[in-house]
Amino acid sequence: MKKKILSMLLSMVLTVACFTGCGSNPSSGGETGGAASTETPKNPEDMYTVTMAVIGNDQEDMDLVEAEMNKILAEKVGAQIDVITLGWGVYQQQLQLMLSGAEKLDLVPIMYNNVSTYVNSGQVLDMSDLIDQYGVNMKEALGEDILKIANMNGYVYGVPVEKEWYADSCLVMRKDILDKYNLDVSNVKSLADCAPIFETIHENEPDMKIIVGAKDGLIGNIYFADVLSDRFGVLDNGGADTTIVNYYETDNYKNLAATVHDYYEKGYIDKDMATSTDAGTTILKAGNAFCFATPYKPGVAEQESLNTGYELVAVRINPTPAFCYTNAVAAITWGIGQNCENPEMTMKVLDYMYGDPELMNLFNWGIEGVHYVVKDAENDVIGFPDGVDASNAKYNLNMGWELPNQYKIHVWEGSSRKIMDAQKEMNATANKSKALGFMFDSTSVSNEIAALNNVVSEYSASIDCGAADPATAIPEFNEKLYAAGLQTVMDEKQKQLNEWLENQK
Repeated sequence: MKKKILSMLLSMVLTVACFTGCGSNPSSGGETGGAASTETPKNPEDMYTVTMAVIGNDQEDMDLVEAEMNKILAEKVGAQIDVITLGWGVYQQQLQLMLSGAEKLDLVPIMYNNVSTYVNSGQVLDMSDLIDQYGVNMKEALGEDILKIANMNGYVYGVPVEKEWYADSCLVMRKDILDKYNLDVSNVKSLADCAPIFETIHENEPDMKIIVGAKDGLIGNIYFADVLSDRFGVLDNGGADTTIVNYYETDNYKNLAATVHDYYEKGYIDKDMATSTDAGTTILKAGNAFCFATPYKPGVAEQESLNTGYELVAVRINPTPAFCYTNAVAAITWGIGQNCENPEMTMKVLDYMYGDPELMNLFNWGIEGVHYVVKDAENDVIGFPDGVDASNAKYNLNMGWELPNQYKIHVWEGSSRKIMDAQKEMNATANKSKALGFMFDSTSVSNEIAALNNVVSEYSASIDCGAADPATAIPEFNEKLYAAGLQTVMDEKQKQLNEWLENQK
């Protein structure tokens, strides 16, 4: 990374040459509560620099954008920031090395599947008191019920990002094919309801792959249970009750498996799906495919239409109403690393991010007039400047879902403020699992979990896409799961859940 002094000088030149500013109220959010500092150094070089790791691609102009972010943070918080980007293929290993060594890392992106390791090894701090003292903007953004949901046995390891928190599913279908055969999807409520549509397409387009996707991407993208970290003991029907059951013995799973097997036998499901590593988006984009399963959210059809080049329609097929559960809400959180030298200032910077649109727009989109331009001011829509696209952009982090508050930032072309507002509305209105906030600590059954994962890898993909006959495959699958220790895991999970429920009274 270039020296900070050089990047700040370049930024000053850029500010003079270009019309800057993000079209947002710079004071909204950051002036409240613990986000502002009253006794801080006046010279940025003397301020504490918060090192923040972000999962994403390197950005050529990161230094320029960082310099603009630091102007805001110096004035509003009395701090500076140094952003480190970690690629998707290496981020887990790099974070683990940083957290286990002596390297300074203040703000840590914590994926749900890494929580046990970080907490049990003390690699991230308990943020409960820091949230109470400084978490003003994040409390306003997330609400009291979500603010401390990322905790294990009372140890608050992170703060959730504001994104879609609910589980729902759909098939995204090509509109041109639906229109060609006058197919009506308005009455489709389940995967089974799609049978007449698939039959018509198969009769008229026999060479077309109707349902495509990667292995474990069909039933695996349909949400009917609060999976409680993994699927080895779940709360069925979106966490409607508190009795742990075997996911693979539920009626929901068996009914879905029977439906997909029927579709597979009729030729509706891609025969390569059990071993495919290509996402549905990739396969459909290549042509000669009709639909794939994906998590539902408002705007998913528009999003996947841009990704595939086809106009798509989202048809919701979830067996249960949309529901919020811990895995979804705490899918990614922001924690503070054990080697942080100033947790208080780090917390102030994090809290400020939840409240300030100007800072978040810089972080996600870059500098207005350089990395993006306003396309529709009335609807807050932005896009690339003339001559710039994704292939040559020098800054386009485009990781709003990972940043603290994506609902504070501009909307990129192809989406809309209406879609973002609808996502927030679903967060507020979706059903809530009775275990929302519970997090299973699998440490005591780690050997069983490893053995169970081996069994799942043997059976799941073929059942998921219908290649295996569920009448024989599911009983055999469950027999091996129990032999590998499923009941032990379920009993431990029920024990921990019961203790958590008791503590909520």
